[in-house]
Amino acid sequence: MRNKKIELNFSSPELSQKYSNLILREIPLSATGVSSRVFFYLKDKKLIDYKVSKATDKKSWVKLNYFEAFWLMMIKEFRLFGIPDRHIKVIKSALFKTTAELYKEGHFEKETLMKQLGMIWMNEDEREEMHQEFDDYLEGVEKIPDADLIYLTLIGGIVSILLLSSDLPVFVLVPNTNPETMKDTPLMIDVITELAPSDLQMSNEGLNPYVSKLTIPLRPIFEKLFTSGIKNELFLHYRLITDKEKQILDLIQEGDFKEIVIKMSEGEPVLNIKNKGEFVGDKVKEIRKILGIKNYKNITLVFRNDKHIYYENESKI
Repeated sequence: MRNKKIELNFSSPELSQKYSNLILREIPLSATGVSSRVFFYLKDKKLIDYKVSKATDKKSWVKLNYFEAFWLMMIKEFRLFGIPDRHIKVIKSALFKTTAELYKEGHFEKETLMKQLGMIWMNEDEREEMHQEFDDYLEGVEKIPDADLIYLTLIGGIVSILLLSSDLPVFVLVPNTNPETMKDTPLMIDVITELAPSDLQMSNEGLNPYVSKLTIPLRPIFEKLFTSGIKNELFLHYRLITDKEKQILDLIQEGDFKEIVIKMSEGEPVLNIKNKGEFVGDKVKEIRKILGIKNYKNITLVFRNDKHIYYENESKI
């Protein structure tokens, strides 16, 4: 995919079909590396939307859905670079609102947005047809349950790219130097799957190509969750690992094996890991990351009785 930019809300339909459980709040806050104190500060500043369904939930441990956890880890990156809360709030608005919401709030002219979404017409009849399609789209969005709208947002598009491809999306922030719009829109935001020289020459209206840009790779954030304290069962429930991958991880954690042989993706060396009796904790999480991000062709567990278990990566990535 060359220079492909994620559109404002078109994540792959496969994301909501295959990963419908991502909206369930089951990830412990501790997995993100964000403390309770910082979390509730961010919540009070409206940098994360977190509402409890029942009064009794207020006393329970904070649990997040996948998108909330990923967003918190993005906020950690922003704060490392000293991005102020008011700018993080702008980013949050862009990431968590659907195209329909942004259009209704007046962020885009109708035909400008239609063209951005790939709706191109050659004559007046086609123009009217496209207008009707866009109106039908807006009407359809209104019928989608609130909990599922996340799949139609920019953050839904980011997660879609991370889960359904091997691309390396990069989050790009550029100061808006246009004096007419910089007050309402202090930052220009883009997500690019491959950072090519043409992308670094960002010269759209309102952008100065000589102004510094902040780029944050998103795949490392995605990979960090696999090395967190989240249990294997939750990764399986979210369908981030398969039944067979969980079975292999469970066997590894039992420790009754001689070695692991992992044939990585094309061009990468074969990993041959001997079990010296201390294969626990972080070592298991590293194997889980390899399986979770699908960065392997096959894996073989060799047991002490020379029995082998072999598993081929069934991912289409």
